[in-house]
Amino acid sequence: MFTAVTPSQLTVGRLVAGLAVGFSTSLCTVYIGECAPAATRGALTSYAPLGVTVGILTSYFVSLPLTNVVGGWRLTLAMCAVPATAQLCLRHWLVESPRWLAERRGDIAGARRCLRFLGQPDADLSTLADDDESVGGSGRLNRQPRQSVTFKALVTERRYRKPALIACGLNALQQLCGINVVVYYAPRILNQLGFTPVAAIGFVCVIGVAQLVVGSRIGAIIDAVGRRPVALGGIAGLAVGLAMLAASSHLTPAGHAWAPWIAVLGILVFRLSFSASMAPIPYVVSAEVFPSEARSVGAAAGAAAREVANVVVTGSFIPLVNALGATGTWVLYVAVVCVAFFVVRATLPETRGRTLESMEDGV
Repeated sequence: MFTAVTPSQLTVGRLVAGLAVGFSTSLCTVYIGECAPAATRGALTSYAPLGVTVGILTSYFVSLPLTNVVGGWRLTLAMCAVPATAQLCLRHWLVESPRWLAERRGDIAGARRCLRFLGQPDADLSTLADDDESVGGSGRLNRQPRQSVTFKALVTERRYRKPALIACGLNALQQLCGINVVVYYAPRILNQLGFTPVAAIGFVCVIGVAQLVVGSRIGAIIDAVGRRPVALGGIAGLAVGLAMLAASSHLTPAGHAWAPWIAVLGILVFRLSFSASMAPIPYVVSAEVFPSEARSVGAAAGAAAREVANVVVTGSFIPLVNALGATGTWVLYVAVVCVAFFVVRATLPETRGRTLESMEDGV
C-alpha cells in the first residue's frame, strides 16, 4: 500500500491486508481457546481484541508526528510491515493446539507434550477421548479422529446451526454498533466539531490509552462475572456514548462552545464500553460454542460475518451522514445498539467455567 500510485493499487493492498487480518483473528481466538484452561479461557481469549487495541493505538501514535508531513501516510503504512515481520519470526515458538492433536490427529501423547509446554501438565485429557480405554499404548486414540465440517454444514446440520447463529450474530453486531466508524472517523468527527487535526488525533490517542487500560482488566472480569453480564452492561454503555455523539452533533451548530467536548466524552464512553463488552465477547464466545470438529470453521464464519458487517457500516457512514445528517446517523446507531441489547439478552449463552468438551452437545 505504501508504494501505491493509484487508488486501485491502494484498494487492492487494503483488500489483501484485510483478508490476512481476517484469517489471523479467527485462527488466533480458536488457538487461544483450545490451549487455555476453562478457568482462565475468557481472560486469555480477550487478549486477542486487546492486541487489536494496542495495534490501533500504536498506529495513532505513529501517525501523530506525520500528520503534517508530505507523504507521511506512506511512512505510516510502511511501518505496518514491522509487526507482520515480528509475527513471522515468532511462529517457530508456537506449539500445536493440544485439542487439535488429540481430536483431529488422535495424538494424545503429542497433546500431553504441548500441554506440558503450556504449563498445564496436570490437565485431564480423558475428556478428549471417548473413554480412558480409547487411548492406546502408543499414546494415540483407538477410534478414528474427528473430521472437520464444511461451511455448508453450519447451516444444514442442526448440531452446528445454533452455535453458528450465535457466533455470526455476535460478530456482526460488534461492527453494526458502529465501532469502526468511531475508530476510523474519530479524528475527522472531532475536526469538524472545531478541533485541529493534531488535537483531534491527540484526543484519540489519550482515549486509546484509557481503552487499553480497560481492555487489559476486562479478561479477569469476564471469567469472574460471566459473559452475559459483561456483554449487556457494555452494550448499555455503547448506547450512552452514541447518544452523547448525537447530542454534540445537534448542539454544536447552535454555537454552544462546550458541545464539542460532549463528543470527546462520548467517544471515550463508547470506546471504553466497547473494550469492556463487544470487543472481547464475540472472540471469546466464538471460540467456545462450537463442537471441536466445527470450531475452526465456525470461528472463520464469525470472522467473515464481522468483516462483511464492517464493510457495510464503514461504506454506508458517509452516505448516511449526507442523507440523515450527523445527528440522525448517530441516533440510528443508538437504535441499532438498543436492538443488539435485546438480541444478546435473548440468545447469548453463559459459558463461564465450562470446559469446551462440556459444550459438545449444545450450549
